[in-house]
Amino acid sequence: VVKYGVKNHLDFNKIFHSEVKEQLLQGETPVLMAEDLFEYCLNPVKKQDLATRYKLPIITGDTIGFQIISKNMEPRIPISSIVFGKEAKLDLLRYRDICVIHTSSKGLFVSSYVERIEEEYIFTNDNEVFNDLRFKEEEIISVFKVNSVFSAL
Repeated sequence: VVKYGVKNHLDFNKIFHSEVKEQLLQGETPVLMAEDLFEYCLNPVKKQDLATRYKLPIITGDTIGFQIISKNMEPRIPISSIVFGKEAKLDLLRYRDICVIHTSSKGLFVSSYVERIEEEYIFTNDNEVFNDLRFKEEEIISVFKVNSVFSAL
């Protein structure tokens, strides 16, 4: 249902509520689908401003959605799911926080935070086929702490 709704630009407020509630109309959430992710890596501010926006009743303020195009977090987050998160500071991440990480060396991906050892931030994946990742702070452009997931159908 969510995949169909996003694809067809449905107003989820009208679906989930019999009438549109004022407080829900205050913010719209940008959602970056698979075809938007490469452009986002090249120019995040421009692409986020141009991203399709949705009024989602369960998502609130300063949140952005990213469609998952990798199997690195399966089975917890299936490919084609949309994760929603708010931008976070690296030093406030806690063990096992799921994040969308934008790096200068690897691009954009979803992973789970493990720890910081000296100058490196370490992230892990649920799928054992994928290796853990290590990045220096200067390689990390931004981090979004995931707080909601619309799983693929």
